[in-house]
Amino acid sequence: MNTEEYRDLVSRLRKPSDINKVAREIEVNRELLLILYTHRIVRDATRRYYRIKNKAKQLEWQWKKGTPLLQLAYREDFPPILLSLILMRHMGYARKDYWKFVNDPSKIKNARLRNEIKDVVQNDILYSPAGMEVQTLRGIKGEDRLNKWLDDNGLTYRNEDDLKGEFKKTPDVLLDEPIIIDGEEIIWIESKANFGDNVEIRRNMKKQLIPYTEIFGKGIVVYWFGFVSDYEPVEGVQVVDDKFFTRTLDYYTG
Repeated sequence: MNTEEYRDLVSRLRKPSDINKVAREIEVNRELLLILYTHRIVRDATRRYYRIKNKAKQLEWQWKKGTPLLQLAYREDFPPILLSLILMRHMGYARKDYWKFVNDPSKIKNARLRNEIKDVVQNDILYSPAGMEVQTLRGIKGEDRLNKWLDDNGLTYRNEDDLKGEFKKTPDVLLDEPIIIDGEEIIWIESKANFGDNVEIRRNMKKQLIPYTEIFGKGIVVYWFGFVSDYEPVEGVQVVDDKFFTRTLDYYTG
């Protein structure tokens, strides 16, 4: 899809229930839609975080008047766990204590707060422990798939743990010997269990991928859930999706 199609799809994902609805309507992979929903929520929350934080006193007043945390989050169209964090920090709770409560609401002595934090955790599909685990497992699955492809093709390599402390920045995989992909000599591969829209690709290029080219040489980044067709290419970095790894290495070498 191109950027216009990507934006149109993201605009249809206003709330968690839209993920299954859109998946049924246009037969798009549900996990891809969850990733696109995550893009919208995380970027919007980052943009508006301090605006919501500045409303903490007003939110506290509404909560003390009886409005539940989850309802406050829905009113502000803000992730429930993040809004609750802002409010409880304003009310004097330490950040580390808040996250302990999120991981185990039974530790909260106040009955009302305990029940409301339970609701918040159950209804936040991104920032809850379960939501974070989904994202972590997605990343592990992508790296495992990459490693299997390398092993199946008899390629030897070092991973991030092997390279720790040796370089300022390290890719997921540094090949022991370069391979030729579409006429380019490739020495590293980075795995992204994500969809690469222009924002994501530009950020990754600046923070990780361009520095890799400066340290190691040319490489590949794989976005396992695809990428926009009209992204801005960067010399030394090939952008691919999962289809790249469905074919044998011989198809790409030369």
